[in-house]
Amino acid sequence: MEKKALLFVVLAAVIIGAIYLASPLISGFLPKAAPAKIPTRPVITEFFFQLDLATSTLSWEAGQYNGFINFRFAEIGRDKDGKVTGVFAMDMTSLKASDSVVEARLKSKEFFEVNRFTNAELAVTELNYFGPAFSADGQPVESYELKGDLTVRGVVQNIRVPLLLSALGNPF
Repeated sequence: MEKKALLFVVLAAVIIGAIYLASPLISGFLPKAAPAKIPTRPVITEFFFQLDLATSTLSWEAGQYNGFINFRFAEIGRDKDGKVTGVFAMDMTSLKASDSVVEARLKSKEFFEVNRFTNAELAVTELNYFGPAFSADGQPVESYELKGDLTVRGVVQNIRVPLLLSALGNPF
């Protein structure tokens, strides 16, 4: 079984989508949701990809600010019926920003309310292969489009995310 590790995930769309989902909170239009449970791993019988948690974070940029969020786990594969499945589980309590005021605001009830909603997840529903490509630093990668359901603050939004994978052999 060949393992793939994530070289570069263009997940700015995840953060933008999360902020989009959280933005109605400012006006009070979002209904109260139950705190998010810790995501459960899908039952995968054939792995395509498992994220190296020691070296991977979800990096984000918003104007002049940037930061990161740690993953709890991330994996993509096929279930026993051959359907593509997987999840990217994010630890929202690990959210860091380049500006402490911005970080505090993002963690507050106004946005992600990380004290109550400690997790966010992207449940993979489809993975489409586009072919070979190059990362921002010129390294050869494989290009995919990942479709899935992003859950932030108990609210689910269907999204599409570009995904670039690099084969690193068997790192274990």
